[in-house]
Amino acid sequence: MPDLAETRKEIDAIDTQIVALLAKRSSLMIPLAQYKKEHALPVEQFAREKELLARVKMLAEVKGLDGAFVEGIFTDIIAHCKDVQRKAMKK
Repeated sequence: MPDLAETRKEIDAIDTQIVALLAKRSSLMIPLAQYKKEHALPVEQFAREKELLARVKMLAEVKGLDGAFVEGIFTDIIAHCKDVQRKAMKK
């Protein structure tokens, strides 16, 4: 049986990686917003969002996760990233 402290240590390490990846993803919103601003594109790209949500849902299900759960997480991630883009476009 795995040790509780070791299991929690592994979970903490994974959480650290998740946060680092979210920060990296968020940082890419600045150049994306600049491109959209320069080319008069809207922040909302509904076709792209739909495609992305379908892709992560499928990836989740392949990994044995609840697709709707992962889709919900990515819906929140997308909302945050659009907020970052809007703020960057105002500058």
